Amino acid sequence: MREVSPAVNNRMFRRILAFSGVPIALGIALFPAFYYLKKVAGVDLPTWVVYFVQSITWGGGLAGISYGILSSSWDPEREGSIMGGDEFRANLGAILERGREKR
Repeated sequence: MREVSPAVNNRMFRRILAFSGVPIALGIALFPAFYYLKKVAGVDLPTWVVYFVQSITWGGGLAGISYGILSSSWDPEREGSIMGGDEFRANLGAILERGREKR
């Protein structure tokens, strides 16, 4: 088993914070907004709307963890692109190929 270099590890951590932190922060910020709409503004939102929006934000945070790891350049010498689309395709392909080899 290979060890992950500190440069790659830090890169993954920054991407996880960005891609999962934003949706989770949005989900947390929406709790008081829903409270305000319900109690202060008198808007009668159905409960399913709150559940649906919270599921999307927290689910986006969960997906952001995986995307943060897979969109990072695993080469310690190369930073990679900002959104990491090329790195995501390359890393996902490498993982799937390794899974096929084990079968």
